[in-house]
Amino acid sequence: MSTAVETIKERLTIIDVVSSYVQLDKSGRQFKARCPFHNEKTPSFYVSPDRNSFHCFGCNASGDIFSFVEKIEGVAFVDALKLLADRAQVDLLQFRKGGVGNEDKSLYEVLEYATEFFSGKLQTSPEALQYLLSRGITQETIHEFQIGYAPDSWHQLETYLGSKGISIEHAEKGGMIVRKNEGTGFYDRFRGRVMFPIANSTGAVIGFSGRILPSIAEGKENAKYVNSPETDLYKKSKVLFGYDKAKRAIADQNACIIVEGQMDLCMAHQAGTKNVVAVSGTALTFEHLRLIQRFTSTLIFCLDSDKAGIAALKRSAELAFAMQMEVRVIPLTHSKDPADLILSSPDEWIQATKKSVPLIEFLVELQTQDGLIEEYSKRITKEVVPLIRGIANSIEQAVAVRNVSEKLRIAEASVWAAVKSAPERRESNIETEKKHIVSKDRLQSIQELLLGAKTASPQDCQYLQESMDRIHAECGIVFENNIPEDILSRFATEFEVGHGSEDEKKQSISIEALLKEYEKECIRTSIERIMEKIKKTGGGEEELKQVQALSIKLRGIRV
Repeated sequence: MSTAVETIKERLTIIDVVSSYVQLDKSGRQFKARCPFHNEKTPSFYVSPDRNSFHCFGCNASGDIFSFVEKIEGVAFVDALKLLADRAQVDLLQFRKGGVGNEDKSLYEVLEYATEFFSGKLQTSPEALQYLLSRGITQETIHEFQIGYAPDSWHQLETYLGSKGISIEHAEKGGMIVRKNEGTGFYDRFRGRVMFPIANSTGAVIGFSGRILPSIAEGKENAKYVNSPETDLYKKSKVLFGYDKAKRAIADQNACIIVEGQMDLCMAHQAGTKNVVAVSGTALTFEHLRLIQRFTSTLIFCLDSDKAGIAALKRSAELAFAMQMEVRVIPLTHSKDPADLILSSPDEWIQATKKSVPLIEFLVELQTQDGLIEEYSKRITKEVVPLIRGIANSIEQAVAVRNVSEKLRIAEASVWAAVKSAPERRESNIETEKKHIVSKDRLQSIQELLLGAKTASPQDCQYLQESMDRIHAECGIVFENNIPEDILSRFATEFEVGHGSEDEKKQSISIEALLKEYEKECIRTSIERIMEKIKKTGGGEEELKQVQALSIKLRGIRV
């Protein structure tokens, strides 16, 4: 019997998949295009129908339909598998070994059933439905975003999930129920709340954000919003609310509007502005910006203009500037937030989105609304100039300096001098975060290639396993061995496309190089973990010796 991966590949060619994202042109037996993974003027991205694979000679991205979707959508393999299975009309359940029992229900199913439950309850709760309608949300938007309602009850969802064959363990792991403090029994996490499903980039629900009904909150100290806890599916630093529905519009309009809450986003989409995402009560992260940067480098913020909102805007801007992104702001002068403005005048909102201004110009204007020029000169030096220093794009930085110069009516040279002497703010932290994420991605990608080599090259399997076991033991790396065959098959394809060879000698050299690279990344990861431990606990002589020994070993590896 064919695997799910093989069945999907039989129904979808590499041309079918790639051409739905980029414009392909025939070039001999292959097709070519400008690479969707990096900026280029001359096409260096090639797609081979014969090998059912792609390769970019500019950035070295390569693989099959699954790795392409992973990269273009920014998702894990399981999500790419689900997306392509839906497109190929392949039922993944039929490929599960031993049928579908209680313990075999996936976390995705837990969230799907929860979404179904909340949606049904909304239509039977006049109060919750009226609340949404009074905020301007239409039935069409309710349906599009699968908005629901969690009854003010302790066990209704728990009972419903159980009736669908979901085990207590899976319901808890999916973040839907909470274990009682006494340790015996569970209760529903969300109660008396309007529920907004949070989806990954393929549209699969991975968590929820619940807004408490005003009548239930009255006289109680309940949080206005409660989000799902971190789970195997939901990582708040990697998810933007509405991203699945906004990504194509972001690419088409070459700009991403960022709002603060779910209500703002739903109303914005309802008004026709589809290129909008929401941060959902968490700080904007490097990984959030990486998601957006795949489609645009222009950010347009529309957050609350109070003190907390401005502080959040500046923190986000520091990160975006360091990633060479353009940062703009939609100033809302007469409304508290986008949802209020859209409710009163959708046309005014549309016009506001067309009148965004550069962040520095917005902040300079904000600091010069009152007081004498000497007073707001000091405020700009303190609040704005350090941000200008963090702008990585030299042209954008020069424009910002000129803006301050003109507003304060002083020479640009004086502003430049202030910029150069300003504190570095978060640049070093940003670089550390970027290196950590890139290092983690690099370790995982090499690991996947080595697993692929074990499958694609059986004669090297034992040697590879022994080498990887040695590296893991020396570096203290815990490795998961129980990887499904479908995933190993995909890893094997990636290895064959990028590193395989009919010449056994050449392939052995390639495997040795990968092993050395893998050992280096494992050592780096181990050093980072020990250093983090030293920073937190103060460490000791033993930890420092470990770092020294690993550093010597790292320098001795020649690739």
